[in-house]
Amino acid sequence: MRRTVPQTDFESGQDSFLDVVSNIVGILIILVVIVGAQVKNGLASHRIQELQKTHADLELPEVPKHLSAVPDQNSGSADGADAAQLTEKLRKTQEELARSEEERQKRAGLIETIGKETESLSRSLAQTQHLEQEIMQAKLQKERLDAEQTVFAQECVELETRLQLIRKEMESSTDAQEQKDREILLLTQESASLEKQIAELEARMKFLREQQAQNGGPKMIEHKMTPIVHSVDSREFHFILDRGRVLYVPLEELLKEYQRRSSDIAYSLMKDGRRTDVFGPYDGFRIHTETQLRGGQIGVYWKLLPPDIEEAGEKIEDAVQPISKFHHYLEKLQPGKDTVTFWIYPEGFATFPQIKEDAYRLGFAIASRPLPEGMPIAGSPEGQKSVAQ
Repeated sequence: MRRTVPQTDFESGQDSFLDVVSNIVGILIILVVIVGAQVKNGLASHRIQELQKTHADLELPEVPKHLSAVPDQNSGSADGADAAQLTEKLRKTQEELARSEEERQKRAGLIETIGKETESLSRSLAQTQHLEQEIMQAKLQKERLDAEQTVFAQECVELETRLQLIRKEMESSTDAQEQKDREILLLTQESASLEKQIAELEARMKFLREQQAQNGGPKMIEHKMTPIVHSVDSREFHFILDRGRVLYVPLEELLKEYQRRSSDIAYSLMKDGRRTDVFGPYDGFRIHTETQLRGGQIGVYWKLLPPDIEEAGEKIEDAVQPISKFHHYLEKLQPGKDTVTFWIYPEGFATFPQIKEDAYRLGFAIASRPLPEGMPIAGSPEGQKSVAQ
């Protein structure tokens, strides 16, 4: 695992960097001094070379490298003066060389010291660079750790959420299991109670069967509700019952035909006060009308002229079947609102209960109008409304 650099190491690294900069400035100053000394030493060497050249020109003995030779005392006066001057110059040069040697040694020591300091500074720079790299790596590692910590925190939140959901599901499943166990217990108790009741009922049925066997079997009593009679104020549809047959009466359609001719009829009434018409046929029926104008009021008297019921009527046993003309007409009506009126002739009373029961079953109110043999269906202003059950 990488070492985490504390904040104090960052501050000490900055101080070391400032020390390095200060040392570099000092080294630069020392190098300037050394260069100046070397220039001065170069000048001294140049002067020695000039003196040696002068000795060569005067044919003097070679000046030793250590500059310790002395000129000949037996030379001429002119040469002696020059030699004295040269000796003096050589002495001064030796002194300067000695001083230069001391300065050189000092410089050598200083250079050695500077080298050591430079080496130390190099090591410090390398160490500083190494520390800076470690600091950068530590920063990068810290950023990665922060990112990993953020991801880990998110994963922890997700795991906590999933854990809560699992706990809720476990609690819900536990509650559901408890509820199921309670329901099973209740069903078991109810089943036991029902089995007990079934056993009791079977015992009672056995007892009743034994009593029935002793009494000669059950007796059926048929009960019919007493119908409620009311006047018909809704739409009324008419049928004829006669000779075991039923026949639809298109009274509404015939009366509409009369209404379509009412304008012509009214014009005739203004002239004569009375008019007779016959309309039809419609499904084999005709209607005979007599319109009268009395005291400013119009009265209409009508009667139907039916076809032969033997030819046009439907047998009762066929009419009560689901697919029949009678049911075809009833399908056009509204049960509970419309009323079915039967005009019954003497030979139709025997079949009336059967056809009435069929209409009752479909939800229709039933009205019956008995007629003597041969009397047509008729209507007038003095007539009465049908009464339905």
